[in-house]
Amino acid sequence: MYQQNDGDELTMKKFFIILSFFIAVNAEAQEVNPNGYNKFYYPDGSISSEGTLKNGQPDGFWKTYYPDGVLKSAGRRTNFQLDSLWLFFDEKATRQTLSTIITVKKTVTR
Repeated sequence: MYQQNDGDELTMKKFFIILSFFIAVNAEAQEVNPNGYNKFYYPDGSISSEGTLKNGQPDGFWKTYYPDGVLKSAGRRTNFQLDSLWLFFDEKATRQTLSTIITVKKTVTR
């Protein structure tokens, strides 16, 4: 059974910061449906990611790929936040990490 450690959380945060940046940069160069399914591509034309946008933000099931087309990650976003299970793969498509994402909402009472 896989047990998540603090290094995994930091790695995931870095990954999703890079993913968000990559989507934003590629969105400028490609026609994007801000409220629907989209595919984004590397400069050589191979797919880099695919999923649904809502109001221009990732929402729903997303997949990212290495430049050679091998699946890199797959998971769901709800209300633009990581949600549920995320799978991460190495360059040989061997699953490396299975992470459960739990979003906690904070309520401030005055």
